[in-house]
Amino acid sequence: MIKTMDNTILWDRVKKAENLQLGLLASGPDGSGASREMMCSIIEAILAPSVRQLMLLGGHNSNAFIDTPVIMVYDLESDKWSFSDARIPLHGGYSHWNKIFKVNDRLLLAAYNFSSMLINVHACSPNSGNDRKIKHEFFITPSRFGIHDFSSPVMLDNGQVMMINASLSDERRMHCILDLNRRKWIKKSTSNLPGLDSCCVLMNDGRVLVVGGLNRWHGEFIADCFIYYPVSNRFVRTTSLGGARCGAAGCLLDDGRVFICGGQLFDESCEIFNPATCTWSAGGSMLYPRRHHVCFHIANDRIFIVGGIDYENKRGPRSCEMYDIITQTSTRLADIPEERSFMTVAPLY
Repeated sequence: MIKTMDNTILWDRVKKAENLQLGLLASGPDGSGASREMMCSIIEAILAPSVRQLMLLGGHNSNAFIDTPVIMVYDLESDKWSFSDARIPLHGGYSHWNKIFKVNDRLLLAAYNFSSMLINVHACSPNSGNDRKIKHEFFITPSRFGIHDFSSPVMLDNGQVMMINASLSDERRMHCILDLNRRKWIKKSTSNLPGLDSCCVLMNDGRVLVVGGLNRWHGEFIADCFIYYPVSNRFVRTTSLGGARCGAAGCLLDDGRVFICGGQLFDESCEIFNPATCTWSAGGSMLYPRRHHVCFHIANDRIFIVGGIDYENKRGPRSCEMYDIITQTSTRLADIPEERSFMTVAPLY
């Protein structure tokens, strides 16, 4: 179960949340006394996460690299995992990534199959009841682009999905745009590209932060960061990470900053990007090293982190944790029933 926040931490959090301005209701200049206790109770109820459960879809067993159709559900209130009756239709091979996209009020699960080089798209009905359904709808092949390995899918404000190709040849590096609604590819080449397994996060202004990755041509992890401008179709270099990361996870915070965690070579550390100043700051550490994991912003500056691969120990961690942005500390949650990496998370309300 997620523990109630200490009042001191909660009050500090509210004072920093300028948009709420609830601190004006408290008696006294510092909100002390009985009014402080009352206000903390009210504010905690207001700030309570609306997401009650998280559905973990896709991915594969971290040890065997075998795709799994099993869907797991995590309950935030009870801190327990359960298995869903629904299953993901599989078409063989191993998926390099799985991602949930919202298209015209529909949830689509897209998975890039490394062996068949197909993107399988499934329609999801992630309700809180027992009527969760996963139905295969169509597949798309990117082979006509000569793409053999690409990653970092992110949905843009216009509803299209941008992905980065990272073939062995620098001359063939490109990014591609996929329109899931029209099931159509658009080829968009550029020369200033990040590497394979970079982390992409859509920011509030519609731009995309692209973090780290692997330069396969030179065989090295990189700390390079770029900002992608969809309108002008440009990647512009920005401030680099504090250290190289490949296969990191990231999410957008309420205040517009971007949280990045894990990935080689800094498997446990976290960093926070401020788009207003284009600067990075240290963000503490996770409890466990991870790569190819997933993180999800719940609420109250809390980040749910699960799965991935610990390449140093050659296995996938079954541990889950809740990371607090304010305190820069992580709390261990119930272990995931089975090891999982390259998966995606969908919220259940």
